[in-house]
Amino acid sequence: MISRRLRVAIGLGLAALALSLLALRFGPESFRPGARDADAHERSRVWRSRARMPGATPSASVVPIDQVECTLDHLVAQLREASRLGSPAYTSYLFDLVTSLARRLPVERVLAMLETERDPTVLEALGRVLCEYHAETGNGAVLGRILRRARGDADPLARAALVRSLRATAEPASVTLRALESNGVPTYDALVRDRSPEVRRAVVDNIAQEIESSSGHDPDTAREALRVARASSDARTRAEILEHVSLEHASEADLSSASALIHDEAPDVAAAAARALGTVPAERASDAAFDLVRLYREPISRAVRSAILAAVVQLRFAGAIPVLESLVPVDPSMSAEISAWIAAIRTGYQLFDEIAREKARLERSAS
Repeated sequence: MISRRLRVAIGLGLAALALSLLALRFGPESFRPGARDADAHERSRVWRSRARMPGATPSASVVPIDQVECTLDHLVAQLREASRLGSPAYTSYLFDLVTSLARRLPVERVLAMLETERDPTVLEALGRVLCEYHAETGNGAVLGRILRRARGDADPLARAALVRSLRATAEPASVTLRALESNGVPTYDALVRDRSPEVRRAVVDNIAQEIESSSGHDPDTAREALRVARASSDARTRAEILEHVSLEHASEADLSSASALIHDEAPDVAAAAARALGTVPAERASDAAFDLVRLYREPISRAVRSAILAAVVQLRFAGAIPVLESLVPVDPSMSAEISAWIAAIRTGYQLFDEIAREKARLERSAS
């Protein structure tokens, strides 16, 4: 057994050896007074290797290291390059750095950058910073500058990026823009009519995010979603917006607006409106179910009929069974789907999503 004294001696020897290696590695200059301050100063600078980016040619030589100032202009240039090369992780990292530094600038400087910038990713970052500034100050003119560029830029990707930046507003952007409409600020009603599908997609995604953030409980976002859907001239866009709408807390006027959309000539829009009506509050469930059943008896597409069946089940649960049975003669080709709904309801599930999953399982088993 090694004695305690010998173990202590070995430990001291190893410690001395470690200190000697550190001295050889860093030299006496590393321990001079003020060296720590100098090191802290150096750490405030960004050191970037010319490491190979996607698409760069390999090099057998040692890659030199460049010392680069951490300035906003430099980071913006790097963000443009990362966006061009299509590196999502690096782009996201630089996006956060650019927004972090831009927040510290005077708003006039950020607005000036917004006017001259062409890269969509950089524009989205600048737009987000300006939306945050509006949230803090209530300066509607800042949002006006974003929206005017979003409507007037020749590049559809730039317009779409600026629309996406509106997600950084404190309140839902659709509601915020509506409040500023009297000041000449464009609303989603105007943006959703953009000729570019990229811009329309950005509007739909923004609205979907607003509704999801409130779990469908905000009547204002539901009202704005219905307004934007009605304003759109593109059937696919109308349907996609309505797919996200929840009418759980909607007003009478909004319920009437949704009911009107079930008569849209585009089957996808009518079907989406029917599914939205399945979310009305309990006190309006009977009226909504009556309107849906009346439409079911009219000459409509199979897609709309299928959506109406789902909405009736969501509104009435077990009470939907006699209603569904009464609809079988209207269109015998729907009898199998009606039977699946009735069987799913009779399993006793208490949530509509559970009933819908059981109905889908029964249909898969039957096929």
